Amino acid sequence: MVIGAGVLGLCTAAELAARGHAVTVIDPGTPNASSIAAGMIAPALESLLEGFPAERAALLKRARDLWPAFAGAHGLTLLREGA
Repeated sequence: MVIGAGVLGLCTAAELAARGHAVTVIDPGTPNASSIAAGMIAPALESLLEGFPAERAALLKRARDLWPAFAGAHGLTLLREGA
């Protein structure tokens, strides 16, 4: 069981299902929360990156680079616009 159908919850559920687990996602919120913060995953992240350790920055870049394959594997369109 995964609690929360936000980006992290749904990614976790998708990965568990891909590994053969039965998954139930529970979210008490309203649908389409992506309209919050203009659909950006982490709108305030830029302010946290100043002075960020190089290892963590590399990890974030690697995670960013994985999004297109993840979206394609799940039949999603990934839009990268703006900064």
